[in-house]
Amino acid sequence: MPRHPDTVITPNRLLVQARQRLTSPLRPGQRMSRAELADTINAALDRLYPAQSLTAHYVDHRWVGKLERGEHRWPSRERRTALRQVLGAAVDADLGLYSPRRTEGCAIPDRRQVTAAWFGKLPGDLAELPGPWTSGLGLQAPAKIEWPHVEALQRSIALFEEWDHQHGGGLARAAMAGQLEWACQVARQASSTETIRRAWLSTAARLADLAGWACFDSGDEPGTTQQYLVLAIRLAGEAEGLQQRAHTATTLSRHLTYIGQVADALDVIGLVHSDWRLIPPLGRAAVRIVEARAYYSSRGS
Repeated sequence: MPRHPDTVITPNRLLVQARQRLTSPLRPGQRMSRAELADTINAALDRLYPAQSLTAHYVDHRWVGKLERGEHRWPSRERRTALRQVLGAAVDADLGLYSPRRTEGCAIPDRRQVTAAWFGKLPGDLAELPGPWTSGLGLQAPAKIEWPHVEALQRSIALFEEWDHQHGGGLARAAMAGQLEWACQVARQASSTETIRRAWLSTAARLADLAGWACFDSGDEPGTTQQYLVLAIRLAGEAEGLQQRAHTATTLSRHLTYIGQVADALDVIGLVHSDWRLIPPLGRAAVRIVEARAYYSSRGS
């Protein structure tokens, strides 16, 4: 599928990591090469579709290279099926695969950019959150997201953050939830350029992060806090906002340690390490502190 002209090409680290986890069938102790992965994909195609002629779908090392460099993000359905089977992925997003073209009727894909298996335990869809957190206001989504929409959402977050600093998040949590519900509705229904789409999702991720802390401040059930933080991580992953994703993952790990779920906290902090080189020095220090606390807590459990 052709890329949208505004698409930013970024390396597909998830796919590279998935390939490098496999051992070469011909060179014991070494990682599987791109050519070997291509041969394995072709064999999987024949095995998965025995009644079809799939010559046109066969791949080579050059095709794998383009996929890993991010030049292609959405192979054919048959190729994606073979890739998932060969690389042991449950969904396309586990391999960094998604359609770069967005239309007015598109929805946020059910993508799991978060690779830690723990995240499968918690719902990430706003519709699955407790009833009082959905606003039911029925605000109409714009047909197309433009920069003024993004800026307006950012101003809303700034107001919520100021209120949270002065009064705590309890009183504003319903307003945050309603704003977040609307932001997710817009992302599902409105078209946009790739650049603006990412900015919108990244901003929504910040809002979900703040809503999670509002739950915690209000003494809500831990699961509610976790649901919002997981949603924030997923939105940041959709936006390819690695720093935001790492920040929220660190927050979630700290929360899990606080409530005694230390093993889960250590699983989550593993996600942060995958983005380590992209995290600013101050953020890395925060990660190390949270990780050290989790390990210290694990010794006493």
